[in-house]
Amino acid sequence: MLFFPKMIALDIDGTLLDDRGLLSVRSKRALALTIERGVKVVIATGRMFASARHVISEIGTTSPCVFCGGAAVVDPLTAETLFLREIDAELVSEIVAFYHKNGWRVQICEADALWIPFEGDAGQSVYDSAARINRFSFEDDVRALEIKAVKLLGYSAEPDGYRSMFFKTRERFRDRLRLGRSRGKFIEMTHPMVNKAHGADVVARFLGIGSKDVLAFGDASNDSQLLRWAGHGVAVSNSCAAAKVAADEICPSNNEDGVAKTLEKYLLQRR
Repeated sequence: MLFFPKMIALDIDGTLLDDRGLLSVRSKRALALTIERGVKVVIATGRMFASARHVISEIGTTSPCVFCGGAAVVDPLTAETLFLREIDAELVSEIVAFYHKNGWRVQICEADALWIPFEGDAGQSVYDSAARINRFSFEDDVRALEIKAVKLLGYSAEPDGYRSMFFKTRERFRDRLRLGRSRGKFIEMTHPMVNKAHGADVVARFLGIGSKDVLAFGDASNDSQLLRWAGHGVAVSNSCAAAKVAADEICPSNNEDGVAKTLEKYLLQRR
């Protein structure tokens, strides 16, 4: 197959980074050479900008990137927000109340701040390793705070609790939220019109690139639309079933440098 992408749309966790959360030497080199050849590398992640900043810096990309599952597009050089779609404060309050009633934990992600239920909460470590995140704690009733969210993150360490949380959240909020699953214990809640494909399309249009010239990588259900949207979608072998079905190709896993090997095949071994 002859395919010469002009843009790479790339998920981080479970796709680019290994299971330890590290970027391999081979992947870093492959991405550096890709950028050197004039191909735009665009991160498309469920993370907030602040928690992905160190990965972007390590890669060396200067292209606008997609965050919070498509809810935000940010220029990594200036930290300017180029696109933002939030969940309104009334719905945020309703979600928090629903989660509290059911005994579940939920975090609220603003564009540049993270709200957790209380200091010392078991789930606060989700973003603790990130640089420069303003973190605040909230009481059970957040109505007075009037917080708009780019994403809410529900979490449960118990498989049965996680499944119940997901299906009950989907039943309660239906088309008012877009739900994504992450790492088998997190539920990502965003505006219903948000997804990674839309965020990547915002960036591609900004760069003057069509979707047919995009090579996309992912592993999770929230990557499925991105893989379908791109000219060529690649799922790592450790992907969920939904991502594999959406992809045009399956590459080696995140622990086997699947992204690097694919970039080498399509870009770096050609002159």
